[in-house]
Amino acid sequence: MTTRSPRHRASVVIVSTVCLLALLPVSSHVPPAHAQAAAGFDLELVSQPVWHGFDDKLDITVRVINNSNGPLMGFNLVVGALPRSGSRSELHDDFDLSEQDIFGAFPLGYPDLTVAPTSSQIVTIRRRLTSFQLSELSETGEPGVYPLKISLHDDAGNPLESLSTQLIYYPQAPEERLRAVVVLPLEQAPHRGPDSV
Repeated sequence: MTTRSPRHRASVVIVSTVCLLALLPVSSHVPPAHAQAAAGFDLELVSQPVWHGFDDKLDITVRVINNSNGPLMGFNLVVGALPRSGSRSELHDDFDLSEQDIFGAFPLGYPDLTVAPTSSQIVTIRRRLTSFQLSELSETGEPGVYPLKISLHDDAGNPLESLSTQLIYYPQAPEERLRAVVVLPLEQAPHRGPDSV
């Protein structure tokens, strides 16, 4: 019969304990205190004219959606135009820009409107093109397609969400108008109208 030293017996116990701990399932549970609550805001384009003339109203309707846990008490919409696009690819590149504000953009305040949690508010921007300075459009005045960015800010001026669309601009009415206008939407996402359809 062989006698093992106390040091050898202690080594066997340590190795056995480590092997036993390795076989236990590892819990991936995160304590609720560290979990992040789902919150946020969305800005959706509801409708807009096909094109704009020199003194037309913007008449762009957007929906402000509150997905947060608290009310949105007052908000601002900041509208700005980027340089005229020369191609569809250039237009989509401008749509992907991440800047919240565009140089020369103008704010519209809605301090009296409150959007409750899980609800929405429809707003129509009715300002005339001549009543404000859309930086790029007013500087060149050239007909064409201008990327337009609308940003949602809270009442304190913090950016919450933004959307991009196109503003097709003709400063002068065409001499001869066609009796029909063909509009072909490209990659248009489904959206909900003011009547919830």
